[in-house]
Amino acid sequence: MDIDWAETWKRYMQGLNRVKDVSFWDSRAARDNGNWKILSELTKKQLERIDVDFGCKVLEIGSGTGRLTIPLAKVAERVTVIEPSKEMLKLLKVNLKKHGLDNVSFICKRWEDVEIGADIDRHDIVIASLSLLMIDIRDALLKMDAAAKSFVYLFVPAESWMPFELQRIVFDNKAPFNLSDHIIIYNLLDGMGIKANISIINYKVEQGFNNLEELRSELMNMYNIPESKEEELENYINQHVDSKDDSVYYIRNKKVATIWWEKT
Repeated sequence: MDIDWAETWKRYMQGLNRVKDVSFWDSRAARDNGNWKILSELTKKQLERIDVDFGCKVLEIGSGTGRLTIPLAKVAERVTVIEPSKEMLKLLKVNLKKHGLDNVSFICKRWEDVEIGADIDRHDIVIASLSLLMIDIRDALLKMDAAAKSFVYLFVPAESWMPFELQRIVFDNKAPFNLSDHIIIYNLLDGMGIKANISIINYKVEQGFNNLEELRSELMNMYNIPESKEEELENYINQHVDSKDDSVYYIRNKKVATIWWEKT
């Protein structure tokens, strides 16, 4: 039986706060800005995979506060960022100023609302790092391919968007999301006639929180976990945290897929 990968993706994305509500990302801007250090291993490995040099014009979709934007702008001639969160952009501009960079331009829109030729020109390289939160993913990918002159780089979770332990809590031991994002995206691209390359990045994250309650609130908001599952969630948290320096750390070993293709 053939799988409709675009429809599968749509089912996964619908109903998530972080997909539909830009205010979700506004509220996370300060925290994400403070997460650069814990994601330094991932950042280094991502940059090693992007073939960018001076003279390149880079389009970054979903820049956040600039974790990749800053190092890219230090090499590329020009970087254009697409970021729908005004709060993320505010912090990105502050970070660029700190690094003395003035070769970055900003478009505060969702990728779905950006028009090639009106809002942006084509760029040498298009990058989307952990930002494929578009419901109509086929159209989004086609636009990325059309916007690129040379390469497209996608960094996509190589694991379920919700940890399986949390899926079992939320869905009463019936974990419905057994396909990770990179499987869906790779197969969708193949069906679109784009023969992409793929490799896996392994990295460790120790995310700090002021206390367990802050972590609990973060997980409940991120994954829409109901209050009725609070006890099971507490058991999950206790198995995945470490305490030090008056903070608690949520520890995970994670995987991200690099999916890329060269324009011909």
